[in-house]
Amino acid sequence: MSRVRRRTSQNPWNTFLGDCSVVDAYLMDKPILSLWFPLHYLNVFLRAVGQPTFVNNPFCGAIIFASLFIQDYIVGLGCLLGGSVATIGELILRLQPFDLLRNGVAAFNGVLVGTVISVLYPGFYQTYRTPEMWIFIVVGSLLSAFGNFLGRFNLPYLALPFNMIIVCSFLTIQPPLDVDALVGDENGSYLTMTGQDNLPVTTTMSPSDDFGHHLANGSSAFEAITNSSENRAQINQVDWMQARIRVGRGALVSMSQVYAVDHVSTSIVMNIATALASPLLFVMCSIGAIIGTFLAAVMFPIEVIEAEVYTGVWGYNALLTMAALSCVFFSFNHMSFLLGVMATLANVVVQCALKRNMTETNNIPVFTVPMTLVTLVFLLTTDVRGVLHRVVDPSYPEKQSYQWFRESRQIPQSIA
Repeated sequence: MSRVRRRTSQNPWNTFLGDCSVVDAYLMDKPILSLWFPLHYLNVFLRAVGQPTFVNNPFCGAIIFASLFIQDYIVGLGCLLGGSVATIGELILRLQPFDLLRNGVAAFNGVLVGTVISVLYPGFYQTYRTPEMWIFIVVGSLLSAFGNFLGRFNLPYLALPFNMIIVCSFLTIQPPLDVDALVGDENGSYLTMTGQDNLPVTTTMSPSDDFGHHLANGSSAFEAITNSSENRAQINQVDWMQARIRVGRGALVSMSQVYAVDHVSTSIVMNIATALASPLLFVMCSIGAIIGTFLAAVMFPIEVIEAEVYTGVWGYNALLTMAALSCVFFSFNHMSFLLGVMATLANVVVQCALKRNMTETNNIPVFTVPMTLVTLVFLLTTDVRGVLHRVVDPSYPEKQSYQWFRESRQIPQSIA
């Protein structure tokens, strides 16, 4: 038994990885409002940076925080400002339970406010960053602390405070919509939004001239038709290969899109940090991103696919929904996995419905409203057979699942 405990104590996922319990154990008896305040701040802030993707680890949170500076340092500064305001406010005011404060849940909505406003306000509306934007980050991060109103219903509030704050903020600070820019010209051209910079690009449709080219060179009609068909087949095959690669890119950047960042390198670093914290969480996130991205690629026309699917817009909500229900709030098993898949499919439908009202009507993004609504509804699911197990003592997914398995099978404990 002592040998098992010695081996367990050396398990990195029980110390520095996973939920990094060694840091919490060290700071547990250190008073917050003292010389230990900077260490408490770093622990809570870095955990809050990782919590949007359910990563409760200060070291992995530091990796995610560093990755935000890859595309644009302003995004990292927005995260620092919003997360610091929420973290310091919580450490001083103690508005929420200590467990929610310690693991970064109480402050992560401030992190999202800082990153999303700094990215989407200039990118979505094609405008400059203004002083009002930074003011809204500070105010929104402070207001995110008043979010624990679902605790009485035994439900996590997830990103609901963030969504309420960010929707009100964007409705307030959004510039007037230029309707003329959305109307096609007399030549039948139309405007699409590119995924990289969200800049309008004029595109014209023209018929293929392969058939006429072959006839002009004296080829027979049969040869012209055959050659034209072969050329179109080759072009379609190349286009389909490129489309699959770009859809794969959309699934890849879904992780960084949780923070409203469309950047491959940033997303790769975030995925590595997630895998270090919890391999199971990384796998479930990847499955959710793939389901959401590929389902949207099948459902929508090419204009929507190029503007949104290739950039991960239809993958990040699905990613979060799948992870939340399959292994974060429920102990992972076959039932929670099926529940996560069903919720992920429903998430795409809900996002499509909200897009019509929020984006097309009110000119604001859907943010993480689809994920929040779908996850809260599915968390109310009950199982009369007792297969679904709501997590009572949150930790990292592997440990939660093992604890449920141990309790259900009543086997000796071997994970601390």
